[in-house]
Amino acid sequence: MSLAHLRRVEAGYWERDWRFAHRDNGVYPENHLWEAVSGYLDLLK
Repeated sequence: MSLAHLRRVEAGYWERDWRFAHRDNGVYPENHLWEAVSGYLDLLK
């Protein structure tokens, strides 16, 4: 995880096609965003 990854996920989150492609079996686009945030915050520790 990195700041670049977090930025990519955040940018994609606002694109309808990205959200559609990242929704499957109970995993929603929000999960990807929160995982990227969590990973980045771990790097700051």
